Amino acid sequence: MLDEVIFDKIRNKDKKAFGYLFDRYYRRLFLFARKIVYDSDAAYDAVQNVLIKIWENSDKIQLNHSLKNYLFISVKNECLQYLRSLKIRDSKNQLWAITYLESSKMEDMEDMEDINEELYNQIRNCIEKLPLQCKMIYKYRIFYGFKYSEIASIMDTSEDVVKVQIFRANKILKSLSKITDEKPI
Repeated sequence: MLDEVIFDKIRNKDKKAFGYLFDRYYRRLFLFARKIVYDSDAAYDAVQNVLIKIWENSDKIQLNHSLKNYLFISVKNECLQYLRSLKIRDSKNQLWAITYLESSKMEDMEDMEDINEELYNQIRNCIEKLPLQCKMIYKYRIFYGFKYSEIASIMDTSEDVVKVQIFRANKILKSLSKITDEKPI
């Protein structure tokens, strides 16, 4: 609720509200960006660009989720745009994908009080057991909310392959959760 009030004040160009937003999120956004791009200067630029866009375009921005989610998704997209601009490509986009996966963090799950650390670790361990392509596609879709078409573009494959891999991942994760004889995922 507080973030909604802050964002409304930012829409009215309240500098104190923007300062509060900066103080509250800058460090976490910077660390998140640095894990994606492995470059402090590029991470700084990505966060700065997002914050400038928020200040300049706040009247045009529609928050479909929380302000925190919007900020992290915007920084992630800014970082991915930076990585794409480097034009570092190999035949399977492995370098780019590894960098992206290294940044994976289930931000929303960390804040949920009803999910304990044990269950969080169980979910992560099960996901890590997926075959590489399946795991990458699953992380893009579930953790980062990419659309099938975006994943297909990143992975240089078709949307149908992406859908099949998501289906397979869910099937494998369900079977793994039964094998571990713990709480189902």
